[in-house]
Amino acid sequence: RARLAGLAATQSLDPGGSPVGFRLLGGLALEGRVTDVGADWCVVVDGVGRSWLIPLTALQRIDGMAWAATSGQEMGRRFRFGFAIRALARDRAVVQVHDITGWHASGTIDAVGADHFDISEHPIDLPRRAANVRSRHVVPFSAVAAIADHTASLGSGAGPSWG
Repeated sequence: RARLAGLAATQSLDPGGSPVGFRLLGGLALEGRVTDVGADWCVVVDGVGRSWLIPLTALQRIDGMAWAATSGQEMGRRFRFGFAIRALARDRAVVQVHDITGWHASGTIDAVGADHFDISEHPIDLPRRAANVRSRHVVPFSAVAAIADHTASLGSGAGPSWG
């Protein structure tokens, strides 16, 4: 009990462990395996192989999580959420952003600031070209529930290197 009292949620997430369920702000529910953990985020791969970047501030609940056998000190890199989003922007990944109100948009992240990112909204099956862009949005990190990486599912690779 004393060991568990000192652990944060990120230190208990077990990359490569059993599938777990995530209930997020905005009503989004995901199930999958945790594949990466950062200082304030995790990546979950769902049953169809799609990677989801989840800021831990959007978590309402984690279902089915077993406590990791580690002390947590070696788990969870120090990279913050903005670093993970920059990986998506760098790779020009086609993403679907879900916010904590239930809004979502698909497109490409154009730029990442200290506390927000800019996304050009376009159909998920079309490249980011001026003719395909429907609108642009500025999204604060604090509004994000999850970001799905659709790049791998579109056949252009295995998705970003998270760090």
